[in-house]
Amino acid sequence: MAKLKLRGRQFLHRHSKSYYVLAKRMFAKAVELDPLYARAYAGLADCDSFLFLHYNADVSTDDILAASAKALDLEGGLAEAHASRLGALIA
Repeated sequence: MAKLKLRGRQFLHRHSKSYYVLAKRMFAKAVELDPLYARAYAGLADCDSFLFLHYNADVSTDDILAASAKALDLEGGLAEAHASRLGALIA
């Protein structure tokens, strides 16, 4: 799972729509393999926030908030999850 998360982060930092979509796939697969992996939920929230904010993608802000909330529920002290929550609130 960590490998998928790292790959997702690598794609996320390339800052393009196609890479955000690839990153989202990596994070979704990590969640599928380990539903308790907070960093993967934070990554999903980040991808959707960026797709919504930068590309007007048809992404539900409720879904962004839910993914970031799940990350915080799993690991409340995770800075990455708090940053994802902020991104969700901005979206």
